[in-house]
Amino acid sequence: MTGITETVTGEWMELSAGFSPEEPLYVITDMHGCLEAMDRLLSHRPADARLVFLGDAIDRGPDPLGVISVLMTDGRNMLLRGNHDAMAWFSQPDVLPSVLPSCKWMEQNWMYNGGGVTRIAFREALKAGAPCGGIAKAVPRLFEDYWLRGVGWWRSGNLVFVHGGLPGREGREWLSMEPSLAASHENSPYWFRPDMNELYRKPRMVDGEEVFVVFGHTPMSPSHALLPFGISLDRGYELKMAAEMRPAEGGRPARVRFVSTECDEIRRRRS
Repeated sequence: MTGITETVTGEWMELSAGFSPEEPLYVITDMHGCLEAMDRLLSHRPADARLVFLGDAIDRGPDPLGVISVLMTDGRNMLLRGNHDAMAWFSQPDVLPSVLPSCKWMEQNWMYNGGGVTRIAFREALKAGAPCGGIAKAVPRLFEDYWLRGVGWWRSGNLVFVHGGLPGREGREWLSMEPSLAASHENSPYWFRPDMNELYRKPRMVDGEEVFVVFGHTPMSPSHALLPFGISLDRGYELKMAAEMRPAEGGRPARVRFVSTECDEIRRRRS
C-alpha cells in the first residue's frame, strides 16, 4: 500500500439524551474510489459492529470497483445510495430511456462530477472479462448488484441514516422518494445539503417521532462531526472519517467516536 497511512481514533462522546441505534454500528461514507483509505478505516471496525455505508462508492478516486467489491462481501452490510451512485446508474443507456427519457443531461452531470474515471474502470473490467449487468449492459454486474442492493435511507432505533441528510420539515415520504426522481432533483435524499445556520440544532421528525440524523455528501470540518441532533461524516478529498457507534445500555447513553485517516489517492491520480 502506498500513500499516507496514519489513522487517528478520537475519544468517546455521548449522543443527545434519548437517541440510540439498536446495535453497534460502524459508519463510513463518500469513499469515492479511495480503497486504500477505506481499508484503513475498516481495519478499526469492531467485529460486532454492522457496517453502514452512506453512499458514493464511486467517481474521482482510482478504484471504484475495488471499493464496491469490499462493500459487497458481507450480506449484513447496510448499503445506502448516494448521488454519484445514482448519476452513474441513470446515465446508462439501458436504464435512462425507460426512466428519464428527456434527461440525457444526467450523463453530462456525471462526467462533470468525476464520473470519467468510473466509466473507464467499467470498460476495463468488462474488457477483462467481468460479467456485465443484466439490466445495464455497459456496467459490470458488480456495480448493478451494488445499485440494486442499495436503499435510499435506513433507520436503527431512533437514528436515521441517509446520504444527503434530512430537511427540517420533511419525513418518511421525502426520504422514500423514487430513485430516478431523487437522482435528478437537487432537494432529494441524494442531493440535499443542510442549512449551515441551522445544522441539526433540533431533531427531525419521522413517523411522528423525533430522530437523530447521520449523513454524508456535504464536506464539513471535523469540528462539525457531532452535532446536537446529527452526525456529519463527509470530509472531502483529503480526509476520510468513520463513526463507531455503541447503543445505550446499562443506563449509559449511546456514544460515538470518530476514526480518521488522511487520503491522497485522488491527488495522486491527478498528478
